[in-house]
Amino acid sequence: MVRTLGTFARWTATLRPGSDSGATLAARHGRPILARAKLRPPRARCDLLPRPQLTRLMRSAIGSARIVLLSAPAGSGKTTLITSILVPRAVAPSPAEVAPPAPAVVWLSLDEHDDEPVRFLHALIAACRQLLPGIGGSALAALEAAATPDDTLALEVADALSNDLAEAATGPLALVLDDLHALSNPAIFAALERLIDMLPPEVSVVVATREDPPLPLARWRVRGELVELRLPELRFTRAEAAALLETRLGLALDEATLAALYARTEGWAAGLGLLVASLERIGSNSERARFLAGLERLDRSLYEYLAAEVLERQDPFVRMFLIETAILRDLTPTLCAIVTGRDDAGAILDELYRRNLFLVEIDDGRRLAEGYAQQAPTYRYHDLFRQFLRDRLWRDAPEWARRLEQRAAQAEASLRVLQRPGILTSPINQPEAGPAATALAIDLGAGREMLTLREVEVLRLVAAGLSNQAIADRLVISLHTAKRHVANILEKLGAASRTEAAARARELGLA
Repeated sequence: MVRTLGTFARWTATLRPGSDSGATLAARHGRPILARAKLRPPRARCDLLPRPQLTRLMRSAIGSARIVLLSAPAGSGKTTLITSILVPRAVAPSPAEVAPPAPAVVWLSLDEHDDEPVRFLHALIAACRQLLPGIGGSALAALEAAATPDDTLALEVADALSNDLAEAATGPLALVLDDLHALSNPAIFAALERLIDMLPPEVSVVVATREDPPLPLARWRVRGELVELRLPELRFTRAEAAALLETRLGLALDEATLAALYARTEGWAAGLGLLVASLERIGSNSERARFLAGLERLDRSLYEYLAAEVLERQDPFVRMFLIETAILRDLTPTLCAIVTGRDDAGAILDELYRRNLFLVEIDDGRRLAEGYAQQAPTYRYHDLFRQFLRDRLWRDAPEWARRLEQRAAQAEASLRVLQRPGILTSPINQPEAGPAATALAIDLGAGREMLTLREVEVLRLVAAGLSNQAIADRLVISLHTAKRHVANILEKLGAASRTEAAARARELGLA
């Protein structure tokens, strides 16, 4: 997305009433106070498994790509990989190759307190000065001279800083922005876009984020100026997982145990690391074997990580959506709408996938092989994340969990029937029937109206001999709603009685 710099003039419009803007703080105190730790990279750990192929890719991209984007969920190893470029031994060359040069690094760790344009720009200049003292003088002067930010300030600061970097950079330089997902102010991204476009070829911006930033990634991708590393590239291979266990624990697992461990973590760096840390606390090999045999149980430290770093950071409505839909194996707009009662389930799924919230898009081939017709993108949660969400649901609301499980099972069964070969389905829109009835319908032929997905569920229960009250209890709906569904079904089928409706259901393969 290419945005204009007019958003810069609206800096103060986004501030809370009574709060100080970054410009006001600069005028009153000279410059915002920044913790020095934000301007230094984390210490590169010596006990991590080297990943030389990724490290070489990172080093070769710096100085040749305009931006290097690491976009993946929490705990994917983004920051760890970036710090590995600082460690020469992490990329020891083979006899036939030359080691890529270690770049100079400017580091800035971000958090929600940096989501003000003036503070962000001050922090960016301060980060550059950690490596290149005296740089950014003209950019800082322009920033501090402005009593009130205007439309041209972003251009002046970005251009001045890029000019200084062009003069000072003598080799590959990585300008690292860690945790960029913490920022959302449009004015910051307008300034950042300008800076990236104006940087000299020797300087690459390296971004670590949990979701794609609102920057013109498509433009840079088409021009070959963007290098992307996402979860598929960052996840550990099975061989790397085995090497990690061998290196850290001296533990050589049999193929079956290793396959089970890898299937549970799916190569997720944090999951592997926390499981390894748990094994390190277990003394005997027999106890370790019992722990590995029970991998269906999450370790407490992994719970705490997922709760703190992922779930609790979400909007309450998104958090509820995640927890409620975790009872589903596959996530489709239809199934999620039925389970949650939300008619915007498809939009929420797409947004969660865009934000890297542990969603994996399911391959069309697998869906078709299991008898599904592809109606919309289908996702699933990462296995460990799904189990965490399910455990939270059952711990906090067991009665609601039972109802959701029942609702999901019925919806999945009805969906499979509707999507059998030979049964025609089509999109419909019946907002008065609620989200549970809006996604699919079954064609009854002869010009008759279609049964909605909810009506198919009710028809199957009628065919099973359930009364209206029993149907209402089973589907967690009112008795009045159950009676209305039955009446609609009889009319659409042209049936005079529930017995005739049950017979018609058997003809259609619904019972």
